[in-house]
Amino acid sequence: MKTILHNLFYLLLLLVTSCGFVEEKKITGNYYAIANDTHESRTLSYKINDDSYVGIVEACLHSVGISDHYLIAVQSPEYSIAIDSSMLKYFIVSIKEEYTLFPEEGIVGPLTKKECLDSAAALGIKKISWKTF
Repeated sequence: MKTILHNLFYLLLLLVTSCGFVEEKKITGNYYAIANDTHESRTLSYKINDDSYVGIVEACLHSVGISDHYLIAVQSPEYSIAIDSSMLKYFIVSIKEEYTLFPEEGIVGPLTKKECLDSAAALGIKKISWKTF
């Protein structure tokens, strides 16, 4: 948990001090795919205001599944040339309907693909539309 909070703080500091984005794609609500320097630095982030984001899943965001109440973020190793599916990490993110300063609360992960599928079934996640980056 300390590692996650440490990484989120580092990511927030990096996002706040950056001058612009290479990529800024809205996923749903206040959730965005943000890349600061290169597309490989893409993160899943939550928009706080016009200029600020909180990082939720750090680089490299490979794809995002969207359901009614959850996002499933798929993270690949940063700067990998070939993506080995066994190296992918999965995160289940509860979509915050109300504005929050703590969007990272309630994240499940990192998970393997099997753990993610089992957790998704337990949460009742059925229909998912995917965005790949």
